[in-house]
Amino acid sequence: MRLLILPAFLFLAACDPEPRVLTVPTSTGPVEIIQPSRPQALNLRNVNFRNIDRKAILEMAADSEFREIIGITPQDYANLSNNLIDILRYIEIQNAIIDYYEKTTSELVDR
Repeated sequence: MRLLILPAFLFLAACDPEPRVLTVPTSTGPVEIIQPSRPQALNLRNVNFRNIDRKAILEMAADSEFREIIGITPQDYANLSNNLIDILRYIEIQNAIIDYYEKTTSELVDR
């Protein structure tokens, strides 16, 4: 008898004659979009291109089709390489910012 009273009590205690309705306050105000920081400005290094004269070319190679050769020093080559790395970094960060805004605004439009 004791075994029947406990399940019956639990069953009846769980039944509420009037269901309660919960209201949850929500706000429909504007959505705040976070502003990502801008990438560092490009600090490009100077690269000096130098013309190599025709005499030097003729001494190095017997081919007369060369009109002009432009050369750079190893330091200028390093500067040029660093400039390209900085430009690629800047473009990647700008693309990440653009992707963020496209994703954020597409979620706002879908609502």
